[in-house]
Amino acid sequence: TLRILCVDDQAVNREIAETFCRQLGHEAATATSGEEALAVLQHTTFDAVLMDVRMPGMDGLQATAAIRRSGENWAMTPVIALTANAMPGDRERCIAAGMNDHLAKPLTLSDLETAFASISAPQKTSRVA
Repeated sequence: TLRILCVDDQAVNREIAETFCRQLGHEAATATSGEEALAVLQHTTFDAVLMDVRMPGMDGLQATAAIRRSGENWAMTPVIALTANAMPGDRERCIAAGMNDHLAKPLTLSDLETAFASISAPQKTSRVA
């Protein structure tokens, strides 16, 4: 079971993400802005953050940059972009901002399941002989 923080300024999008997380057997919490996401991360541990890219105030790219430079134990929490922006270059912009993955809206259960599988997959380590 993963603990997921769903960040989106639109209530219906938060509800969809939260419902899909629960359908996949994961726990979900929500935040309505980048600023709120940072505040929640300071008090609760998550396995991943689903982050809307376009939000008023601190957008998802700014929030991800703040997470990465926080120096906190949650600085490397995987962040998955959720965005209606699916034009060429959008994925690369999200990855360059420190996000781990990019999912286009409308979000699908199968896309989310694939993204979570990559997060929970055991990390491969290389051995030197």
